[in-house]
Amino acid sequence: MNKDMNSYGIDPQVWAKVAGRSASRATPALVALAASICPELLNEGIHWKPYDSLTKTEDSRIAQQCGTSYLQVRNALAAWVMAQPYADRPLGDLARWDLRLGVWCACAVAEAALKRIPGSHPRPRGAIETARLWVMGLATIDQVRVAANLTDTEDEAGLPRIVNDVYNSALAASFATYSKDSEVAARAVDYAADVVAESSGSLDWERYRVTALRGLREVVAEAIINYPTSDVIRPSQGLANSTLAAGFAGVALGATAMHFAKRL
Repeated sequence: MNKDMNSYGIDPQVWAKVAGRSASRATPALVALAASICPELLNEGIHWKPYDSLTKTEDSRIAQQCGTSYLQVRNALAAWVMAQPYADRPLGDLARWDLRLGVWCACAVAEAALKRIPGSHPRPRGAIETARLWVMGLATIDQVRVAANLTDTEDEAGLPRIVNDVYNSALAASFATYSKDSEVAARAVDYAADVVAESSGSLDWERYRVTALRGLREVVAEAIINYPTSDVIRPSQGLANSTLAAGFAGVALGATAMHFAKRL
């Protein structure tokens, strides 16, 4: 247990107090909570209750008292993801704990799949970026739904399987926002793993897919580190101060315009 917690950057004494001595009990909520606590607070009789999002953990009174860096919490979560066998289950767990964080990570996975195929493909890119806007409070569920509908390939005949799987990965990330289904977010990983296996050109498709499921842990871990801080997510800080958000909006609107231009 001590070795596992040390590898997450969590003091084993803190972990024992918060979650007991079993590392197998580690969940995103418990890992984030334990990473935010300094050992000096262990004897103050505080009731340790996990927060229901990464933002609330980072902004918590406990983290403020301990002077905890937001990167300390995120690094612990990233290490927890990397300790799992594959990327799909931890992504589902992240989305179940904090839907916005899960969607953000699913978007990163879908974007990694998108980079595997040539061409611009504005519809899945628009779905990904609109879902990211939603994470930051800069897009509504209806806007995400519109972008997702543009990405749905059910009415498109003759798409290569690899392209269809890229679209489905983006669609899973987008659909997770309004379905609030953590398993949907995790499907972004499954489709992305298919894309990696298909792009390998190998006859041993299953072996490449398993390798991809492992490798995508790094994508999820990096997305956790790059998750927007609370000053970006809060609508009061949002669009006017965020060039990143403005860029996302441009991509999403451009994807919509191109789609309708093709239909005319």
